[in-house]
This record gives sequence, structure tokens and C-alpha cells, in this order.
Amino acid sequence: MPLFAAVSPYGLRDFVEEELIALDVKVVKKEERAIYFQSNWLKAYEYNYTSRFASRVLYSFLDFAAYNEEDLYFNTKKHDFAKYIGCDQTFKVDAKVFHGTTFRDQRFVALKVKDAIADQFKEKFSSRPNVDTENPDMSVHVRVYKNQISLSLDLSGKALHERSYKKRLGEAPLKENLAASLLRFANWSPEQPLVDPMCGGGTILIEAARWAAQIPAGHLRDFAFQRWKNYQQPEWEKRKAEIDANINTDVELSLWGADISGQVLENAKQNAKRAGVAELIHWQVQDVEKMDLPHSNATIISNPPYAKRIGDKSELKALYKNLAAALKAKGTWDLWLLSGDAELSKELRLKAKQKIPLKNGNIDCRLLNYPVNQPS
Repeated sequence: MPLFAAVSPYGLRDFVEEELIALDVKVVKKEERAIYFQSNWLKAYEYNYTSRFASRVLYSFLDFAAYNEEDLYFNTKKHDFAKYIGCDQTFKVDAKVFHGTTFRDQRFVALKVKDAIADQFKEKFSSRPNVDTENPDMSVHVRVYKNQISLSLDLSGKALHERSYKKRLGEAPLKENLAASLLRFANWSPEQPLVDPMCGGGTILIEAARWAAQIPAGHLRDFAFQRWKNYQQPEWEKRKAEIDANINTDVELSLWGADISGQVLENAKQNAKRAGVAELIHWQVQDVEKMDLPHSNATIISNPPYAKRIGDKSELKALYKNLAAALKAKGTWDLWLLSGDAELSKELRLKAKQKIPLKNGNIDCRLLNYPVNQPS
């Protein structure tokens, strides 16, 4: 049975594993940033289409030991790449070297694998696919650990966090799979009111609405596997239709997004419209000091600005102080903030119940949980 790897963002591996178990595939190995599983191709397609947390899915197809460049070249060349793409299509090769002995230069490894693939096609067909580093039909990942070489194909294409409902990105966009993970860490459920008082592009609320409406994460996009010669199109289209039959946007939700910028909020509304959940989210222009919301008991999940990304430090300190003051003034809240600056989060003058390490892009963050005005 084919072997696949679900690549996990930092801190989200447990959620990726939960999804795979729910899909009823066989998990065979867990690494820090990937979970390997065996399944048929249809299950791998389905995981690409439905995963809210993974970064991408790889098909692991070749492992061998190599002690020189000839080993690398000829062992790669033995595999039949023509069963995936034709001469009129495109490919690229990426390589990563860990604890290299013979091989230390990632670019050299990628070049030798590229040459092996291209030469195989030229010998068989007197032609070869072109290299496309931006949007290739076939992306080959090469992993070198000491002298062990592992090759895999990327089923996803674009990273899976790219759901295709964002057309205009803000200054500091939150990845969709990270937003989905904030909901899971907070144990939010669709029955609970959810508020994001600094919603920016609306990603957290949109992910909440799509989850509640059972809209698959990849509903608006395509995948690299759909361009391969071995793509099982009729079988996948049938299974996809079965999954899509569960979509239900006629759900009662209490989702509220606010931002001080009317233009930013308009972008969020357009994102929600493209995501198919425009009618499920309420929006309002307001400052966090006001917090004029129809709820006084709700989950708040937000990704406020921090100085490593946007905003003047002194202004942001005031923002955090004002948010805490507004929440303390009235209501009972379960507050979750993704913070990339410990100095700013201290301005809340609140004691965190949980501190969960995450990464927002390349920024080390903490997801901080504060019960506000709740009985101790």
C-alpha cells in the first residue's frame, strides 16, 4: 500500500494525527513535523481536500543509500517518473540535507536528481518536461539524512493553508491552518458565541464558519495530484461529491468580527463571501476600547498586532491595556490571544491559564489563555 506523509506545522502535529485517525488510515511513523501513513490514493486525495491543519501531503516512493553522486543519479534514474507526468508537463526538485556526510550542498543534490529525471525522459522519448519553479505539475522532494536518500512527490501543490478565499492580504496575514488550530486549542464549538475584536482579514471567524458548515478546507482550490497521469479522476470526483453533500450553510452561529479600519473590515467581508460563509458572520467597525458586542459571555480568539510585524510599540502597549480594561469592565470571557511579543502581552495585566508555543510564519509565538471575570 502506498506510503504518504502529512507535513505538520510546528505545534499542530497532534491535530494532524487526529484527522488521519478519523480518516481511518494506518499511521506508521511519527516525526516532529510529519506523520507517515499508509492508505489508498483516494484517502490521500481526501486528506488533501479536507485537512484543516496539515501543510501538505507527500507520496514517499523511493529510499536508497548513496555514497557518491553516481549512486544518487543512477538510483533516482531507475524509478519510472513517466507514470506521473508527460514530456509536455513541468517539474521541479527541492532538496534538504540533514547531517550530511557525502552530500552537504542541497543545490547539488537537487541538480543531480533533476538531471536523472530529465535524462530518463530524453532516453525514453527524445524529449523532456521543462523545469517550473513556481507552479510545476510534479514537485519532487529529496531528503538526505547522512547517506540515506528519500524521494517523495508533493500531492498538494500550493501549501494546504492556501484555501483560495483570500484575494487581498493584510500587512500580517494569519495562515488558515494556524487560525483553525486556534479554534481547536480553545475547544471552541459552534454552539458557543465567538468574537474576534481585532479580526483583520477575518481568517479566524471564516475558518470557524467553514468548520461549522462542514465546508472542506480545500473546497475552492485544486491540487497537484489532479495533473498527474495516474490521477484516479472518476473515483475521486465521486468521493468528493459525497463529501460535499454534507455541506450545510444553514446553521445558527454567533460569530462577531470587529476592526478599527472600515477598509480592513470590507476586505474581511469579501474574504467571507468568497469562502461561502458571508451570511454566517456579523461585522462591525469599532475600537477595542468600546467592545460594544451583543454578548457578555463568549470565547474571544484574536491575533492582535505585535511590533515585530506591524504597529508602533507604544501604541500597541496602549491597545493591549485598553483591550484588557474593556473586558474587565463587563462580561465574562474566555480570552485566547496569539502573542508574538511577551512585553506587549504583559500590558494586559492578566494571568495566563495556558501558554501554548506556536509559530506565526517565522515568528515564535505563544497562544495565551486568560479567563476574564470568571470564578476561580
